[in-house]
Amino acid sequence: MFEKKEKVALRIFDEGGVKFGEFKLKLHEKYPDAPKSPIYISLRRPPDGSLSEETIEEIGILLAEFWARKAINIDYVAGIPKAGEVIAESFMRGLTKINLFPVPDLLHFKKEESASGRRISSLIETNYERGANIKLLIVDDLITEAGTKLEARDEAEKGWLNVTDFLVLLDREQGGAKEISRRGYRFHSVFTLGGLLDFYVSRKKITPKMRQEVLSYRQRHEEYMARQRTKIRG
Repeated sequence: MFEKKEKVALRIFDEGGVKFGEFKLKLHEKYPDAPKSPIYISLRRPPDGSLSEETIEEIGILLAEFWARKAINIDYVAGIPKAGEVIAESFMRGLTKINLFPVPDLLHFKKEESASGRRISSLIETNYERGANIKLLIVDDLITEAGTKLEARDEAEKGWLNVTDFLVLLDREQGGAKEISRRGYRFHSVFTLGGLLDFYVSRKKITPKMRQEVLSYRQRHEEYMARQRTKIRG
């Protein structure tokens, strides 16, 4: 498992999935004056990203093996569009490749775009089992804040599915994982951003200074979000 994690981390970096500079994230749709991120991680294949199909499959197997260790039974899997859908499909193939049966069924969310931004609007499928005992795992590529994850949760629960778990490849450690857990859901990530940066420094992919710039940004982000919460309460 450890060797697979290292292999995937290196492939993501070498294929251009990690970039440094100044980047806007989804949270900037709601908070346009938030500090820009000095790191951008794209776990997408072309044309939206740069990861090869082989790397996407490696990610799926890694997630499947990671999930198998949890020994948690689920009935359905749904990926958050668009990047999360590809990851979820790869994850499902990974479950089959490692012979973890029974393989849950795959559902799909619909995502709408408007002048106010993008939002999960519903589940596409209508023919699936419903009820409090029907468990859904929501999959995405990464988590920053929890907004999109909770949108997906809301739509799934409107469809009488019981969301129990969230699974991502990477936790950017910007509050999203804590928010998911605070609301009573299980959260799982293969990598944390801090751990990934430490690994890249150890392999001389990035400098300690680059790592520190990202960690400093996280502190600025936390301070910014704390001010926004104060404004709302005030």
